[in-house]
Amino acid sequence: MEKYYQDKLAALAIKIKDDIGEQENNVKYKFVIPFLECFGYNQEIDFEHASQGNRLDIFIDSIAKHCILVEVKGYSKNLDDFIHQLKRYCDEKRPILAVLMNGEEIQFYSPFWRTPNFSDTLIYAIRRKDLGNPELVERIEKILLKDNLKNHLVEKYIQDREREIEDARRAVAQVDDAINKEGKQIESKIFELNDGIENIRKQIQELSSRREALLKDKAGRSDEILKSIYFERPAKKRIVASELQITEITTNRPPTADEPPYIENYRRQLKNPSSLVARVLMYIANVGRISRSDMQKACVSELGCRSESSGSINASIKVLEVDGYIKIEGAGNNKQIVYTGKNYKQ
Repeated sequence: MEKYYQDKLAALAIKIKDDIGEQENNVKYKFVIPFLECFGYNQEIDFEHASQGNRLDIFIDSIAKHCILVEVKGYSKNLDDFIHQLKRYCDEKRPILAVLMNGEEIQFYSPFWRTPNFSDTLIYAIRRKDLGNPELVERIEKILLKDNLKNHLVEKYIQDREREIEDARRAVAQVDDAINKEGKQIESKIFELNDGIENIRKQIQELSSRREALLKDKAGRSDEILKSIYFERPAKKRIVASELQITEITTNRPPTADEPPYIENYRRQLKNPSSLVARVLMYIANVGRISRSDMQKACVSELGCRSESSGSINASIKVLEVDGYIKIEGAGNNKQIVYTGKNYKQ
């Protein structure tokens, strides 16, 4: 294409709506005709061509026994609403190329493409603002240029474009199939993991119940041993998880910027009776008072901790102190942990 026409297309690309106008005739004379002129059409353009009671906006006929049909709509009209009308005209005139245009968009159809639906014969849908793109203009030139129509090259280029689209559709279908297959595998794995999580929850509940039963059995058997030697002690009410009404977490002081992040984490864990911090609270609630060192030993012997110096033990005790469930008395090796009775249902 000559530079003059390239520049003319680029000028059309940057026009705004006010430059063209809303009405169909404005679009026809200020955009469509200058557009067609860039591809060599002038004298061949027949306006309002009569066809079986219809009026075709623009009809280009008798060029190497081929014709082109151009249907023009108002600037902002939705072109998809007029595809059926374009198909009817194509059935009557059998053009090698059908073009549907408004002030913003151009759609090119290949009516002889054998597809189930006419809408699937679309080979290009471009925006007016993209007419300044040389690569795109070169593509449109192949299927629309008057000289290519005369030399019968348009047929070849349209067929090339159809094959290009079919290859792209197959590639997209392959991508879709691959992604859908992998997506189903992921969904299946997620289901398995969720099922596994639910089984783990059930196991935790069962183990928690067994632990409670063991604690009760331990107390009962110990009492029987002491009773057999007439060394009974006054019965002491034991606290179980269901009696600790930890439904709302409050603190002795409002959170501050320097509060360690682990405090809030352990605070949330309190609502789970299987967590270490909740079990530490139950243990302290049962004994009422215990030395810091004995509590650390109990965490290893009875609560499943691996080491008396575990950071989880210290963190659990700290959050219980911060939130007022326990208080610490004494100092150094004489520190005592005392249950305050908070959130205990009498």
